[in-house]
Amino acid sequence: MVNEVNKQREYYQQTAQSYDNMFMVDPNDEHFIASAILSGLLSHYGISTLLDCWLWYGAIAPVFERATS
Repeated sequence: MVNEVNKQREYYQQTAQSYDNMFMVDPNDEHFIASAILSGLLSHYGISTLLDCWLWYGAIAPVFERATS
């Protein structure tokens, strides 16, 4: 068990600095465009709560945070 924990810690130590670059969305990507549209709708309609469904894997949280701040 300890070996698996150490492997995971090593992985995250190695990838933490490049995480954003590894998982950055291309601005021309359909997910980025959909997120931008959703952000605008949230802001326009004053939506203050949102259910993040399984399909987004938490990716919508930063969009919602920008739209409501």
